[in-house]
Amino acid sequence: MLGVDKYFWTNWLFSFQFMQFWLEREKENGYHYLLGPTSDILDQCETILSMRIKTDFIHERLQPGVLFQWGDDNDWEISPRVEYELRDYWILAWGMNIFNGRSGQLFGQYNDRDTMYLEVKLGF
Repeated sequence: MLGVDKYFWTNWLFSFQFMQFWLEREKENGYHYLLGPTSDILDQCETILSMRIKTDFIHERLQPGVLFQWGDDNDWEISPRVEYELRDYWILAWGMNIFNGRSGQLFGQYNDRDTMYLEVKLGF
Protein backbone atom coordinates (compact mmCIF):
# COMPACT_ATOMS: atom_id res chain seq x y z
CA MET A 1 0.00 0.00 0.00
CA LEU A 2 1.21 3.47 -0.88
CA GLY A 3 -0.60 6.68 0.01
CA VAL A 4 0.06 10.33 -0.76
CA ASP A 5 -1.84 13.31 0.68
CA LYS A 6 -1.24 16.76 -0.79
CA TYR A 7 -2.95 20.13 -0.35
CA PHE A 8 -3.25 22.38 -3.41
CA TRP A 9 -4.54 25.96 -3.51
CA THR A 10 -4.36 26.08 0.32
CA ASN A 11 -7.54 24.11 1.12
CA TRP A 12 -7.99 21.41 -1.55
CA LEU A 13 -6.91 18.00 -0.21
CA PHE A 14 -5.99 15.33 -2.77
CA SER A 15 -5.46 11.93 -1.16
CA PHE A 16 -4.27 9.08 -3.41
CA GLN A 17 -3.84 5.42 -2.45
CA PHE A 18 -2.38 2.50 -4.39
CA MET A 19 -3.17 -0.90 -2.87
CA GLN A 20 -1.94 -4.21 -4.23
CA PHE A 21 -2.32 -7.76 -2.93
CA TRP A 22 -0.15 -10.60 -4.24
CA LEU A 23 -0.66 -14.31 -3.74
CA GLU A 24 2.36 -16.58 -3.80
CA ARG A 25 0.50 -18.89 -6.17
CA GLU A 26 -2.90 -18.83 -7.84
CA LYS A 27 -3.93 -22.36 -6.78
CA GLU A 28 -3.29 -24.64 -3.81
CA ASN A 29 -3.75 -28.40 -4.36
CA GLY A 30 -5.85 -27.70 -7.46
CA TYR A 31 -8.18 -25.26 -5.68
CA HIS A 32 -8.41 -21.53 -6.42
CA TYR A 33 -8.23 -18.91 -3.69
CA LEU A 34 -11.50 -16.99 -3.22
CA LEU A 35 -12.23 -13.31 -2.65
CA GLY A 36 -13.76 -13.25 0.84
CA PRO A 37 -16.66 -10.81 0.39
CA THR A 38 -17.93 -12.35 -2.88
CA SER A 39 -16.56 -15.93 -2.94
CA ASP A 40 -15.41 -15.28 -6.53
CA ILE A 41 -12.02 -16.57 -7.74
CA LEU A 42 -9.20 -14.29 -6.56
CA ASP A 43 -6.58 -13.15 -9.07
CA GLN A 44 -2.94 -13.72 -8.21
CA CYS A 45 -2.52 -9.92 -8.20
CA GLU A 46 -5.33 -7.59 -7.09
CA THR A 47 -4.97 -3.81 -7.42
CA ILE A 48 -7.19 -1.03 -6.07
CA LEU A 49 -6.65 2.69 -6.68
CA SER A 50 -8.44 5.40 -4.71
CA MET A 51 -8.54 9.19 -4.90
CA ARG A 52 -10.27 11.45 -2.40
CA ILE A 53 -10.74 15.14 -3.13
CA LYS A 54 -12.02 17.39 -0.36
CA THR A 55 -12.17 21.12 0.32
CA ASP A 56 -13.96 23.58 2.59
CA PHE A 57 -15.87 26.84 2.35
CA ILE A 58 -17.47 29.32 4.77
CA HIS A 59 -14.63 29.14 7.31
CA GLU A 60 -14.53 25.30 7.23
CA ARG A 61 -18.28 24.96 7.95
CA LEU A 62 -19.14 23.55 4.50
CA GLN A 63 -16.98 20.59 3.40
CA PRO A 64 -17.74 18.92 0.06
CA GLY A 65 -15.72 15.95 -1.12
CA VAL A 66 -15.72 12.90 -3.33
CA LEU A 67 -14.05 9.49 -3.10
CA PHE A 68 -13.24 7.49 -6.25
CA GLN A 69 -12.20 3.82 -6.00
CA TRP A 70 -11.25 1.58 -8.91
CA GLY A 71 -10.42 -2.13 -8.94
CA ASP A 72 -8.25 -3.78 -11.61
CA ASP A 73 -11.20 -5.87 -12.82
CA ASN A 74 -12.86 -2.63 -14.02
CA ASP A 75 -15.18 -2.30 -11.04
CA TRP A 76 -15.50 1.05 -9.29
CA GLU A 77 -17.24 3.19 -6.69
CA ILE A 78 -17.90 6.94 -6.56
CA SER A 79 -18.92 8.44 -3.20
CA PRO A 80 -19.74 12.16 -3.08
CA ARG A 81 -20.35 13.68 0.38
CA VAL A 82 -21.16 17.14 1.72
CA GLU A 83 -20.92 18.10 5.40
CA TYR A 84 -22.27 21.29 6.92
CA GLU A 85 -21.59 22.37 10.50
CA LEU A 86 -24.86 23.91 11.74
CA ARG A 87 -23.50 24.82 15.17
CA ASP A 88 -20.30 23.97 17.02
CA TYR A 89 -21.44 20.43 17.85
CA TRP A 90 -24.15 19.78 15.21
CA ILE A 91 -23.10 18.47 11.78
CA LEU A 92 -25.44 17.63 8.93
CA ALA A 93 -24.13 15.41 6.10
CA TRP A 94 -25.50 14.10 2.81
CA GLY A 95 -23.81 11.49 0.64
CA MET A 96 -24.13 8.76 -1.97
CA ASN A 97 -22.37 5.50 -2.87
CA ILE A 98 -22.53 4.60 -6.57
CA PHE A 99 -21.16 1.19 -7.60
CA ASN A 100 -20.44 -0.51 -10.93
CA GLY A 101 -18.85 -3.78 -12.04
CA ARG A 102 -19.43 -7.53 -12.35
CA SER A 103 -21.32 -9.20 -9.52
CA GLY A 104 -18.29 -11.22 -8.36
CA GLN A 105 -16.02 -8.20 -7.92
CA LEU A 106 -15.42 -6.16 -4.76
CA PHE A 107 -17.41 -3.07 -5.84
CA GLY A 108 -19.49 -4.79 -8.50
CA GLN A 109 -21.24 -6.97 -5.92
CA TYR A 110 -23.21 -3.82 -4.99
CA ASN A 111 -23.94 -2.82 -8.61
CA ASP A 112 -27.73 -2.68 -8.10
CA ARG A 113 -27.48 -1.33 -4.54
CA ASP A 114 -26.46 2.31 -4.87
CA THR A 115 -27.23 4.24 -1.69
CA MET A 116 -28.02 7.78 -0.61
CA TYR A 117 -27.93 8.87 3.03
CA LEU A 118 -28.55 11.79 5.34
CA GLU A 119 -26.61 11.96 8.59
CA VAL A 120 -26.99 14.13 11.67
CA LYS A 121 -24.12 14.19 14.19
CA LEU A 122 -24.13 15.61 17.68
CA GLY A 123 -20.72 15.92 19.30
CA PHE A 124 -20.22 16.29 23.02
